[in-house]
Amino acid sequence: MSKATKAMAVAMTAAMAAGSLAGCGGVSMDKYASTVVATYGDEDIYLDEANFFLRYQQWTQEAMYWDMITAYTGYTDLWTYPSGDGEKTMGDDLKERVMAQLLQTRILIDHASDYSVELTDEDRDLVAEAVKAVRTNFADEFFNYTNPSDEDLTTWFEQNALASKVWQAVKDAADVTVSDEECQEFTLEYVLVPFPSEDSSDTEETTAADAEDGDSTPALEGEDLANEVLSRLQAGEDFSDFADELGVSSTTNSYLKNATDNTTDLFLRGVTMATGDIEMFESPDNGWYVVKCVSDLDEEATEKQRQTAMDEKKDEAFNEVYTGWAEAAPEFKVEDCWNNLSLGGEKIYVAQTTTASEETSASDSDTETTAAEESAASDTEETAAEDTTAAEETTAETSAEESSSAQG
Repeated sequence: MSKATKAMAVAMTAAMAAGSLAGCGGVSMDKYASTVVATYGDEDIYLDEANFFLRYQQWTQEAMYWDMITAYTGYTDLWTYPSGDGEKTMGDDLKERVMAQLLQTRILIDHASDYSVELTDEDRDLVAEAVKAVRTNFADEFFNYTNPSDEDLTTWFEQNALASKVWQAVKDAADVTVSDEECQEFTLEYVLVPFPSEDSSDTEETTAADAEDGDSTPALEGEDLANEVLSRLQAGEDFSDFADELGVSSTTNSYLKNATDNTTDLFLRGVTMATGDIEMFESPDNGWYVVKCVSDLDEEATEKQRQTAMDEKKDEAFNEVYTGWAEAAPEFKVEDCWNNLSLGGEKIYVAQTTTASEETSASDSDTETTAAEESAASDTEETAAEDTTAAEETTAETSAEESSSAQG
């Protein structure tokens, strides 16, 4: 959660919000805590919980995407904008994901004892901080759309925290290995000199005339520029030594050696180079590459790729375990009330400016907060309140399909 969100001030009146709030099939918000929105076996899941996570995501996503979508797509409402393949709207997608979150949380909690997972006092302290953060980090306007008690927030956040620990335990228990061939990387630094533009002849005549008048030195371009870069490198210079002079900028990237699906000219040439090699070649679609092989086996990049590959395999292992759990889980049914809950029509997020005194107060408060406290609070908010944890991202699509198919 950003500090910009923390700085939000209060402005919208309750009267304005009251006229815009839409109920769930005629259910007023004060009845959400007693309205069943879904069932998981014998467990009733109530609308206040689902609505909180919906509005939480609605608020934060509107802050990030509303202005961009409405400014550049022709749509006046973020939540009517097509999602994915266009078969559903962003609003429908968000509602499915919220239900997927509620379902997955419960499935994971059902298997906490399988891995001897439970919340520690430290976990509960972090949850308490997250509850406080909801009260202090959101403008009052947010609570016109959802207003759970601290006790309810604590319950929901502890459930999410426990589910997250089960997800991690499953990954930690996965017996996976990564071979050298799966992670070895090489690193190239290169300059791409594009083909001269169609009007380059006019430019050449102009620069040549300027040179005769003593105004400037004709600028190199195309193959001439590439050859000059090559010559400088072969003479022992680094790219940075002549970048400003020649008007070029180098790029450094690492590549997986065993990336058989990479058919780019740069990769195919670079994978054959040895450390320190310098080559220039023409790419028919791009221009001239001048390339230096920084390392034909970059240990640091290789280790990062090893960890990435390990995480991917652990995610796959988690998916396999979770799929089995989901198939054997109690029936999950979404009530019509959820379908009737409106999303969109207007922007609920409100960004407001702060006064100088408020900014100073916020700055002083931040100064008093240690880096460790900020990190802990941030981690807890993401784990406890959002539906974008790694576990949920890993299986959100599957869970959304399950929840959608179970609606009745």
